[in-house]
Amino acid sequence: MKPTRYIPYRPTQITPPGATLSDLIEERRLVPAALAQALALDEAAFDALLAGDLPLTPALAHRLEAAVGVPADYWLRHEDGYRTAQPSRKLRASGKVEEETDV
Repeated sequence: MKPTRYIPYRPTQITPPGATLSDLIEERRLVPAALAQALALDEAAFDALLAGDLPLTPALAHRLEAAVGVPADYWLRHEDGYRTAQPSRKLRASGKVEEETDV
């Protein structure tokens, strides 16, 4: 599939790239098993990708670009933003760090 134009990554909330991929699967009515095969992932790895448990590597980002047409750099920026946010999200969830508020 031909890649689309540059897509900026400016999230309003932090989600794993797999959540975006799930939305794309639904919107385009893709067959998850066929997409998993195109990405060279077994069912368990594909499910882990969708859940945010499998890190999205550069190689996988390029396979995603080829399969769905969304540029690899978009997926990699999304992955980086998600992984960067994880430590602070886990601390807030534990109650050890207060939520940030606007003053």
